[in-house]
Amino acid sequence: GEESGHVTDVHLNFDSARSQKIINLQEPYSEDLHASKKLALPVRIGEGHEFADSSEFLFGISTSYDRIKAGDWAMVRAWQRWLTKGKKSSNGAGLVLMMDQLADKKLREVDEKLHAAGIDAYVMSTDVPMSMARRYYELVRILKTYSATLAASGQRKRWYGVIEDSVFFPSLP
Repeated sequence: GEESGHVTDVHLNFDSARSQKIINLQEPYSEDLHASKKLALPVRIGEGHEFADSSEFLFGISTSYDRIKAGDWAMVRAWQRWLTKGKKSSNGAGLVLMMDQLADKKLREVDEKLHAAGIDAYVMSTDVPMSMARRYYELVRILKTYSATLAASGQRKRWYGVIEDSVFFPSLP
């Protein structure tokens, strides 16, 4: 496609009236989630080189034990794609993982799974029940505090991201 800066025209109309569909995220029908064809995007090798060193990234995710353990730890495998250089080696990006009122034994289990996957993570749990908005507020506060701790040990973080646990990145670039 034609390129202008960092935007690539893939010559598709995403605003087509016939393709509009309302999907109930709480109870989706599998037919609504079916893709009729694969969308191939032209990506040049070497694009995103400014993000090749991921050591300045710190991400925050709030989730539950049941969600992270679902599908034989599928979420951990998905995070592994963009938080590591390989199956056992961190790419330098950090993760602060907050879970709501999790027992110490399960907290350690999650921590061990993430570190075994090569993910550099700080795993923590709230002490009291919190609304989602309050959890995100606390997560941002913890990112700031944890970042200062990392900076004191020579691991300066410049870029912060608070993301939903279901967000999928093929890779950081």
